[in-house]
Amino acid sequence: MNESIFPNDEHLKEFGSITISFSHLEDEFHLLAIKLLGIGDVGNVVTAELSFRALRVLIQNVYHKRFNEDKNWSQLKEFMRETDQIEQQRNIYVHSSWAFNTHDNSLHRSKMTAKHEDKGYKSQSEIISIKDLKTLVEKFKPSRRKYMNLRIHY
Repeated sequence: MNESIFPNDEHLKEFGSITISFSHLEDEFHLLAIKLLGIGDVGNVVTAELSFRALRVLIQNVYHKRFNEDKNWSQLKEFMRETDQIEQQRNIYVHSSWAFNTHDNSLHRSKMTAKHEDKGYKSQSEIISIKDLKTLVEKFKPSRRKYMNLRIHY
């Protein structure tokens, strides 16, 4: 196999789209958390170093504390589940090793992990297509619309 460490421009474009789309989603979570906290600029201090996962937890718990299980609660919980799945897929792509086969233009992802005793060592390897990358980018679009609908209510 004729491999290169760098994917072609089309693959790189999709990785860039994934990175930028996730960054926008994360920024929107910061804004929603700050709005729910109701503490203005101090909210920037509170949320500045929070991971995406921590922001999701904060948003869901503050929302529940302030509004209990109102008419938007189920929509918020579903949105949080969707964004958790998007983050997991994004993390798989971002935290993997990559090799590009210049012969057939295929992109190979590999990852090795050694987790807690119950999971142990795990080695993953798969071919990722442009379609796979574009599918993840497309998942951000409905999440953004749902986010905007949720923000309107607060």
